[in-house]
Amino acid sequence: FFYRKYLEYHNKRFKDSSLFIYDDNNKIITVLPANTSNNQLISHGGLTFGGFLMDDKMTTSKLLLVMDKVIEYCKSNNIQEFIYKPIPYIYSKKTSQEDLYTLFRNNAELFRRDVCSVIDFRYPFKYSNRRTRNLKKANLNIDIKINENAHLDRFWNLLEEVLKTRHNVSPVHSLEEIKQLQSDFPNNISLITGNFNDKLVSGVVIFETDNVAHLQYIATNIEGRDNFVLDKLIDFSINKYKEEKQYFSFGISNENNGKVLNDGLIAHKEGFGAKAVVHDYYKIKIQ
Repeated sequence: FFYRKYLEYHNKRFKDSSLFIYDDNNKIITVLPANTSNNQLISHGGLTFGGFLMDDKMTTSKLLLVMDKVIEYCKSNNIQEFIYKPIPYIYSKKTSQEDLYTLFRNNAELFRRDVCSVIDFRYPFKYSNRRTRNLKKANLNIDIKINENAHLDRFWNLLEEVLKTRHNVSPVHSLEEIKQLQSDFPNNISLITGNFNDKLVSGVVIFETDNVAHLQYIATNIEGRDNFVLDKLIDFSINKYKEEKQYFSFGISNENNGKVLNDGLIAHKEGFGAKAVVHDYYKIKIQ
């Protein structure tokens, strides 16, 4: 998510203000992907999460000094708020929450919290009775076929139709953008689709990091839902990644900046054995 090539796909939507922080020897010790908007420094508006990118040489004391410098930068550039989105722990290669302590020390306010549903493959997980029944029916249906990395255009038409009909929104990425990203990151972005009677009725786009297989997009039409194609598709995806990754993420189930929980949506995800991991948003008032 933090490669420049990834960030550049929507560079016209954001005024990039990413920061490089150096030590006394002129070596980079941390990077902050960020943009500015309406007197805010945001880490980064085009990403679900962000925060300081750092290696295992970073210490808590050193990060406190880094935050001091970032706040000085904000003051000198007439920035009134610093919006910070920590990287959820499942995406970190090592345990590293120095930034959360640094936020506390600078009186940061937690103003939004989204719930992401995640399976931790290190521990046993169990499907609900409903998901198990639906999956059994789907597995007995010879008209259901699962395909990998086929017909991205057709899936995107389905996704746009579903999002427009149910939520009156469009995908975050256009078809051209997701094609470009898949071309730039062929080992990190994949498509899995489900056909019923040779018609594409369900699909998921998966973004892969070292630790996580994340369902970036999920879509199914009525035919796919009634015939439990999506259940079979998700089960296929879970089994595909359980030996390769540590976590399987279904994404968030919130609206209205975390204040509203979509009960039906999260129940579907929890039916596959997923548990909650939060995505937090903090703000620091620049005095």
